[in-house]
Amino acid sequence: LSTTLVNIIGSSLAGFFFNKFEGQFYIFLYLGVFGSFTTLSAFNVGLYSLISNQSFLKALIYFVLNIFTSFVFFYIFYLLGLKIAH
Repeated sequence: LSTTLVNIIGSSLAGFFFNKFEGQFYIFLYLGVFGSFTTLSAFNVGLYSLISNQSFLKALIYFVLNIFTSFVFFYIFYLLGLKIAH
């Protein structure tokens, strides 16, 4: 659950600030701050652990919650960022 929450928060922030910065600051913000904040490595370890324990349904739910939900929040906050900018 903690990995999922961190990924949702990081994706929400990335969506909100998407296309608001350019150049070196863009790279620092997205790859440095948001990239290191979200926890793909922890996600991979958790997913591998579930699969290796043959908890396939839990692994599928974990995968969907992290990937799909993170993208949904990215998109929602991207739209929110557009609305606030105008």
